[in-house]
Amino acid sequence: MQYLIREYRRDDPEDARKLAEMWNESDKAWPEGFTHGVPLTAKHVQHWMGNASRLAIFVVEYDGRLVGYGDLYAQKGQKEVAYIDLLNVSPAHQGKGLGRDLILTILKRTVELGYKQLTLHTWPGNLQAVPLYKKTGFFWKPDTSVYMQNFIPTILTLPIAQEFFARHDWYRTFRRDLSVQPDDQRWKDVPVYIYEWEADNEVLRVVIDREAEAVTAVETNRLSVSCSTGCARLAAGLRATARWEIENRQPHPMTVGIIARGEEGILLEVQEGAVIRERLTLEREYRLHPQARPSDANRPASKIRSTLLLDGMTIELGSGVRILPAIDILFNGCGLRFGKPERVTVNLRSYLPFPIRGRVLLEQFPGLITGTPQMPFEIEAESWSAVTMVVTPYESGVLTPRLQVMVEEALDEQKAREVGFEAPLRCRPKQIALRVLDTGKVLGSILPESNEAVLENTTLTVSISLQGGTLRVRHRLLDREVIWQDAGSLGPPFEGWQQIPRTFSARLKESAGASTLVIEMPTADDPQLILEKWITLTASSVLRVQWRVVNIGEKPFSGKVRVTTGAPRSRRIAIPLKEGILHEPIEGWGEFPLGYTDLPLSEAEYAEPWIAWEEDGRAVGVIWEECHEQEINPQQISQDLMVSDVPPQNGFFLPAMYLLPEAGSWQDVRRWWGRLAELEDDIPSALPVVPLTEVRLEPVPLLLLEDEAHVTLSVYHRRLKSLTGTLRLQSPLATFRKAQFVLENVNLKRPFHERIQMVTMLAGNDAFVVQAVLDTETTSREFSLPVLKAGDSRCAFSVQQDGEVYVVDNGKMRLQVAPHFGGSLVSLEADGANHLLSAYPEAQPFLWFNPWFGGIHPVCDELWSRILDDALFTAEPVEVNGERGFAWKGVRVATKPRHRDWRWLRLECEYLTLPGSNLLAVRLRIYNLTTAERRASFGVAVWCQPSGQREEALAIYERGGQEATRRRSDYSVDIRSGRWAAVQHGQTGATLLLVQPSDEGYVEVMDCGRQGAHLTAMEEWRMEAEECKEMLVWLVLTRNGERLKVYREALEALEKLP
Repeated sequence: MQYLIREYRRDDPEDARKLAEMWNESDKAWPEGFTHGVPLTAKHVQHWMGNASRLAIFVVEYDGRLVGYGDLYAQKGQKEVAYIDLLNVSPAHQGKGLGRDLILTILKRTVELGYKQLTLHTWPGNLQAVPLYKKTGFFWKPDTSVYMQNFIPTILTLPIAQEFFARHDWYRTFRRDLSVQPDDQRWKDVPVYIYEWEADNEVLRVVIDREAEAVTAVETNRLSVSCSTGCARLAAGLRATARWEIENRQPHPMTVGIIARGEEGILLEVQEGAVIRERLTLEREYRLHPQARPSDANRPASKIRSTLLLDGMTIELGSGVRILPAIDILFNGCGLRFGKPERVTVNLRSYLPFPIRGRVLLEQFPGLITGTPQMPFEIEAESWSAVTMVVTPYESGVLTPRLQVMVEEALDEQKAREVGFEAPLRCRPKQIALRVLDTGKVLGSILPESNEAVLENTTLTVSISLQGGTLRVRHRLLDREVIWQDAGSLGPPFEGWQQIPRTFSARLKESAGASTLVIEMPTADDPQLILEKWITLTASSVLRVQWRVVNIGEKPFSGKVRVTTGAPRSRRIAIPLKEGILHEPIEGWGEFPLGYTDLPLSEAEYAEPWIAWEEDGRAVGVIWEECHEQEINPQQISQDLMVSDVPPQNGFFLPAMYLLPEAGSWQDVRRWWGRLAELEDDIPSALPVVPLTEVRLEPVPLLLLEDEAHVTLSVYHRRLKSLTGTLRLQSPLATFRKAQFVLENVNLKRPFHERIQMVTMLAGNDAFVVQAVLDTETTSREFSLPVLKAGDSRCAFSVQQDGEVYVVDNGKMRLQVAPHFGGSLVSLEADGANHLLSAYPEAQPFLWFNPWFGGIHPVCDELWSRILDDALFTAEPVEVNGERGFAWKGVRVATKPRHRDWRWLRLECEYLTLPGSNLLAVRLRIYNLTTAERRASFGVAVWCQPSGQREEALAIYERGGQEATRRRSDYSVDIRSGRWAAVQHGQTGATLLLVQPSDEGYVEVMDCGRQGAHLTAMEEWRMEAEECKEMLVWLVLTRNGERLKVYREALEALEKLP
């Protein structure tokens, strides 16, 4: 059976299936895994390959299976450099030369397509692959981890080298050091890569200038030619010596012509001719223009281009000089206050090899008073310094004066003479931006010299690089980047990694209270399509981003725009799945989330169009109007926006996206979504917060009225990466007929469910937990599952009217409801004590309340308001079947307030319980009887005296996520406690716990000093015409203070009667 290297068939589902199998087999051969435990499918591969921009994809086929993969990529519009994005051989087929054969195949295609260089990235620990890459012509560029460059495509096309390769195979005759280390080679003080071949006493040596990425020397048996620049880096204004060396190794004379010229900024021209018998050395001094533009760090260095004519044969050489500024001004701008003198620090960096003295000049500029137009400085050789200027702006807006450095004196004359320094040296001026901000205004500026466009308000600085188009938002007070976004790309296929970022243009549009930058990005492979990015900043903390596709061609265009947004400093992520808000720690690369193989791609599988990241009490978020697909990784999201049928000579705006660089939490991001979507107060509130992995005894929370019950054990793993392991249940207060379970491939689409039999061993009613221990191959985790023995169905239960009072007796508690007494529940008796503080039967003054009723009663507006003081309540026994079929019994009181401002509503309040239960459900229902919109606050007050006493009461509440306790004192205080609070007798342990399940409400402790501690649960509502709204609060009476956490966590999940 033979191995066959062929091209991958992108439209063939069978090839996609085979390729998925290969990657799954190769998973563990990659550091940290390739699929990270999420098996790839043919659908995954088709999605991946369909979106990828590739020049070629090669696979190795063996016995009907794919066992190797290698691809070739080039940045759109880039014709010099190609890139191997991914290379793999299935572990079972390694060691057979397949990786080598794939690389050689890719190199051949690179040459055929006319590219001059092939590159790739790998990692330092790849001990098998690095020698292979080196043997096939790659060099490890120093100071990278690990970027490798291969100039074989350049060398194979050299006319002088083709003579050698016509007789010898380049791969077999290539001589190379294969050690796993950077290739830090030097030649004539210049960093280079040296390629050497030898066969049959014939040699070929080619030297690649690493800075120029070009051939700088060639040696064969017949001749040797080279050009050296004397230095790899040179500061503007200085000089160096170029040197050409030609050696004739033939028996007859050779006619030589040399034509050389420096690229922009290098002042050199050479035209020489000679006849040589053995060797020629030619030296010429060249100088860099004092105001030469510095070399772009992302591009090859500027070159001295040489054309050598040797007996009619042409050899082209390129020798690099990376141009550095003599003195670099490290200042991009700052914000100033109108009319206020400001001290502004400007940092300087010298690239001169000797110490100098000079001045920084600030040009006069309208709207700017300069107190220090000339700022002297001194800098040591190749070091840093700073100057301070004092400026006073008297115009608002963006002021763009120029700074220029004048080097007046070299402090080491000998070194200065050696490099041709001539004083004074006027360096290249730099335009700076001084932004004079007014509160409530936004400034916009475009700085072509810095390749940057900027929007700024008093809180945010939004900078857009015009090289590559990346948007970065910096929080001015935090002084750090908080969110970024790439330029966006039209496809598919989409443009990938840009070795050399493309340069875009920008224009500024200003309107009242807003500034918009429009970044114009012509597509590299289709000049008839232009992608525009419209970025709008107002005085608020929301950034609006919108793309526009402009079709100047003759055919309609349909496709997608892919955009990636990220948060560089984030520790948690919030994702609105259909079943709830997934709010999880970010565990790093390789954990959660893992992109399109871990969370759904389709926007239809998410509940709401937003995402948030949190860190150190702050959040950033992204909100969008429409999205076709999205891929979520730990600190970024990539989204595809649909572009449908853009007619010729037309433009099409895509739905907008909003970046929130400043939010307090994911809840704030969600509220902004509601506001931007014009949902206002109608934001859906039903989405719970759900964990990534959850074990449940269902229904949740588990409420039991019997000692024996059949319940459902469920395991949810809300990601596509499957969970496999074992689960066991254990509790000292319960037994299970089956307590250990095997979990296989549990994921978002495939939760685990099994009916189990459970027997409790509690004598009465109480709360307890079942521990669920989940063991996987790599981790063990424990889950606490709350169980409430909420009552006893065997207990007698009665609701009777006794005169003007209704008595509810469930066999555990005895409740009395007095409708005429403010609609209040006046007594909650258990264990021989009334645990409520009430003025019944006569209202009386209490602290600042008069009249005061006490007990448990409904509240309108505020606790101390008198809206319900004179209200007439009606009452009736009531039985309500909950969502789980439990029969809740009690009393319903109702009233229409007589107060003139509150006659628009009807109020109902139900006091409900179960047989033998220590739970009281208080359900408040408000009806808007009008056709007008109304806003108001409503709630329930609980006046507590656990064990019939208030003097020993302890208030237990939540503060900053931690449980806190407050004893009696001479002072009163109100404490907002989140969704729960409790009052406990310090001696008996009797406790009243109040729980408010809704996220929209809160519980407050009224610490009344020596008069005890009491509780309220409140919500604020906006009510539409004729709307009814409902709130449910829970009151628990228990003597087991250790179980408060179990009770509150269980009841916080119950927003409806079970």
